[in-house]
Amino acid sequence: MRRGERTLKIGFDATPITDRKSGIGYYAENLLAAMAANNGASFTLFSNREPVFDGQTPPQTNWHDRGGFRYRAPWMQLRLPGLIRNEKLDLTHFVNFNAPAGGRFPYVVTFHDMVLFRHPEFFTWKKRILTRSLMPWVARRSRGIITVSHSVKREIVDLLGVPPEKVFVVHNAAGPGFSRVTDAEYLAEVRARHSLPHSFVLFVGTLEPRKNLVRLLHAFDEVKDRDGIQQDLVVVGGRGWKFSDVFDSVAEMRHSDSVHFLDYVDLADLPALYSLADLFAFPSVYEGFGIPLAEAMACGAPILASDTPVHREVLASAAYFADPYSAPALSCGLRDVLTDTELQTKLAASSQDRAELFSWDRAGRETLAIYQQLIDPTDREGVNPTCESGISPTHDGTSLSDDRRNSLELAVVRTVLYAHTFRFPMRIDELHRALLETSAKPGEVATVIADRRDERIARDGEFVFMRGENGLVEKRNAATKLHIAMERRHRIALRCLARLPGLKLLALSGGASHRNSTQSQDIDLFVVTRRGWLYTVYASVILLSRLLGRRRVFCANYLVDEDHLAFEARDLFSASELVHLRPLEPSPTLFVMWDQNVWIRRFYPNATPHSPRSIWSPTGTERAASNLATWLGTPFVKLVEPICRALFKRKLSRQFSGAEPGNLQLETGRLKLHPEDQRERVLDRYRRSCTQFGVEPGSLDLDESSG
Repeated sequence: MRRGERTLKIGFDATPITDRKSGIGYYAENLLAAMAANNGASFTLFSNREPVFDGQTPPQTNWHDRGGFRYRAPWMQLRLPGLIRNEKLDLTHFVNFNAPAGGRFPYVVTFHDMVLFRHPEFFTWKKRILTRSLMPWVARRSRGIITVSHSVKREIVDLLGVPPEKVFVVHNAAGPGFSRVTDAEYLAEVRARHSLPHSFVLFVGTLEPRKNLVRLLHAFDEVKDRDGIQQDLVVVGGRGWKFSDVFDSVAEMRHSDSVHFLDYVDLADLPALYSLADLFAFPSVYEGFGIPLAEAMACGAPILASDTPVHREVLASAAYFADPYSAPALSCGLRDVLTDTELQTKLAASSQDRAELFSWDRAGRETLAIYQQLIDPTDREGVNPTCESGISPTHDGTSLSDDRRNSLELAVVRTVLYAHTFRFPMRIDELHRALLETSAKPGEVATVIADRRDERIARDGEFVFMRGENGLVEKRNAATKLHIAMERRHRIALRCLARLPGLKLLALSGGASHRNSTQSQDIDLFVVTRRGWLYTVYASVILLSRLLGRRRVFCANYLVDEDHLAFEARDLFSASELVHLRPLEPSPTLFVMWDQNVWIRRFYPNATPHSPRSIWSPTGTERAASNLATWLGTPFVKLVEPICRALFKRKLSRQFSGAEPGNLQLETGRLKLHPEDQRERVLDRYRRSCTQFGVEPGSLDLDESSG
């Protein structure tokens, strides 16, 4: 890779390359080695201490003097900018979220995840201040952002407001030494050295809340007690923040003697541990990629993973997925895999096949190509910011088997029929996102629509609908114009609502989200509040709406406390309502709500949270003022909340006395105001439509089907 005839000069942040590496340390070392082996660039390594490589120091690299700073943060902000300017580099790559705030030089940064925005509760206040506060600034100042999965790219775009074309996806991989170990003598040596039990479940990761080890321990204890499994649990990883919770949980276990902690294990021994394990369990609540997953796949270990979009993207069908927020679900996963030899064998084979799609050589070549494009925007050779070889999100449809085509056609008809109950023609991209109970790539859905073998489905330009309903397209276009005008008319009032103290999420719901109603002049709102603010926020919404003259326009008919994001109802109607929420501002809370309602993906496996509707762009000053008001108001709310709760429970109980119990919820953490039973009405209409067109409706209620 050259700029003209000159080899590129790249600066590289080597601070994570230490003797006790975390996932980011392995990322930095393996990526650097792969790029240096390509001979496309020379690298100047910057670190406040000498990098420690597990293998040989990569060629084409030299380490710059550390500059006398012990701590990374002050060194990076105060000393590093001058060092980089003196080197006259083409580009500098910062691999660990942060870059110098005052850096006047071109750089690219790797954001491995958005966990500081999605789950700030997993970090100390120092981490939130030093890293989270700088990330939006770093993102804006950088020439480009590299991330490790499409799921994280989506979060970066939504939560930081970064243009999609500025974010490049380069997947991680297992290190070069990871493959299945079959040498019986060496395996026995590793087993003896670490005092490993005869059979075991393996966990690898830092002992910290995000890794969800406490729930895994509860699940393991339950399945050990209930099903009598023979395996022990082996935990590999250093102690992180709040690690004591893990040991407290072990002390309470009935089978605590079956849990073994190995602390930090030498990298050379990990492939043997993965190869010896009966199952690799990775129940993390949130990951950007999960390098241990790539390592386990490369070693052919059966995998039990948390059911998250990132893990679905990385693992595809090479794992057993379970709800990370449910110890019983994890327990069932452990039981199902450990008691089924055939399933273990199948998962192990799938792991090794899937591992072939990920390599550091590929990651190195793609990253070098990104460097070249950022230095010379006219050169895009080798760069594809939206999909990578082997894991492309698109499909040209040429390889669809008859069975696959038939299943997709049935899913398309069901999805269009459900939209038909709302008199709603769908665009093809909407159809893919809302495709019922069938995982598919966008190109597969587009191919099925283009072929139009099913005569029940009609198409008008970009819209798909049931045959004989051509007038719906014109009605939808008219409704869209009406709602856009209504949103613009009430934009300032909505912006004021979004600034209310105690608010975590303000989203459009129902017809306001779909923009499909030509009759209603109101705007349905879905609200998530901070802990203990539910009825106070409801009172604030009503009061502010009246002051703004919008009381009959804004309908806050569903409010949820942030501690009650998991929904009890698990039916198609409820899933549809959650899937189609449209936030008015970037909010990590929407992603957290999806994570805590994994069952949504049973109905909508292709869906992800909607991007914010761009009615306005919130400023940093507005957010800071809202956060300050929330902080100042918290002591006051502790007094006001019980009063508001008692008053509104009495008032709303009288006002909605005729409502069905499920449509009126006046609980401590949930406020639902639906006077009519929309759920049963919609589902009944969908059943009748399916009967009319000769289609089985599929699952409508997961609780009923599981029962």
